[in-house]
Amino acid sequence: MVQLSSIETVRQFLIHDHNAFEHIASLFIAFTRNINIEFKPFGEMTKNALKSITPNPNVVSGALNLLDHLTNSSAHVETASIVPSLIYSLMQLSKFKVHLSEDEQMYKQMALIRKQSLRCLWMFQSFGGIKMQELLVHKHEYFTVISNIIGSGGGSCEQERQVIQRAFNNIIDAIRRLRWGCILTTSALPGLHKESEEQLESEGSFEEIDSIGFHSIINEGADNITDNVRSVIMNSFKYKSRSKY
Repeated sequence: MVQLSSIETVRQFLIHDHNAFEHIASLFIAFTRNINIEFKPFGEMTKNALKSITPNPNVVSGALNLLDHLTNSSAHVETASIVPSLIYSLMQLSKFKVHLSEDEQMYKQMALIRKQSLRCLWMFQSFGGIKMQELLVHKHEYFTVISNIIGSGGGSCEQERQVIQRAFNNIIDAIRRLRWGCILTTSALPGLHKESEEQLESEGSFEEIDSIGFHSIINEGADNITDNVRSVIMNSFKYKSRSKY
């Protein structure tokens, strides 16, 4: 109990006395601005840009780990919601993709950062109240972002599978929360639930999830996470899977 109290004291110290969320958001924004060039196929220019990134990807990964530990309660998540750039920058971090041919080490680092970003967003959706759910779904189109991650992930490497699995976990928990509510934070939010369906449908996510599920059955054996996300979707929306597996 004393140890837990000490940990919470440290959280309070960082969040309220030293504006930890603002500093973390600034770090993420600086990183995303510098790495945006990696989306452009400029060969050596892209490689040089990646090498000159400030801050270092390892620092960003450490900050994501810290953010994960700081957002472990509804009160802390509500405090984080006051910093709008934090959610936006997490969305941007979760979408980054580096081609394996460019730099294998950077690829692994960015895959880890994407997975950590999704984990932090999961903390927000899990512990956040109505205000946080509205920020995620309505303002930042959370399900559109997750859909794009799934659609662009589709690689066969282990890092991509882990990112997709993390994205699936986020979808499962978010849909359940919006559809049926959560005792600790919010009741059902039918308006946002409808928005989530529209965002998933507009990005072709239902078909993409079916495709990934079919791929996993054929090439890698049963995939419980894919089965779970399909089950939640079919129980939550009017959509019915058209796949035969």
